Amino acid sequence: EAYIGDENGGMMTATDSKLPDGFDPRKRDWYIAAMKQPGKTIIVDPYIDAITGKVVVGMAMALPDQSGVYGIDIQLSALDATVKQAKIGTQGFMTILDKNRKMLVNPNGESGVEVAESWVDTVYAKESGRLQFQPEGNPVQAVFTTNKNTGWKLVGVMYESEAAEAANPIFYTMLVII
Repeated sequence: EAYIGDENGGMMTATDSKLPDGFDPRKRDWYIAAMKQPGKTIIVDPYIDAITGKVVVGMAMALPDQSGVYGIDIQLSALDATVKQAKIGTQGFMTILDKNRKMLVNPNGESGVEVAESWVDTVYAKESGRLQFQPEGNPVQAVFTTNKNTGWKLVGVMYESEAAEAANPIFYTMLVII
């Protein structure tokens, strides 16, 4: 959805959507951040859209005369669907976290919530790498990297039991050959 928030607190949306009473774009993070960086398109941290109630990522830019901010929101549903289709083995999955440790895309849970598990500390300590952890007692191997433009963390997770199962036929074939 495209929109413009003006310096008087008015808001126009491309679809003329109904906003909550008392909505003031000047108090929203996207408006404040864009006004602080005139002439620059900013990527807004994911937030709950006031119209749809869904998690969205926004891009915003102050108008040339600083009379307001033009923005566009992109629902994460398309990204969510794409990432959920990615399978690593049969049970493994991809997940994406934003730069503030909030889950953007999570095939096994809710999006938009902060992740407090200890493995996340490792993911945010480096730009990329690999780690091991045990969600619900099932050991997993994970690799991660950071998108430089957004600060988002892309994490691929594979269950160790699947890796062992996949390697078993190769191991037995090698034993027979030897």
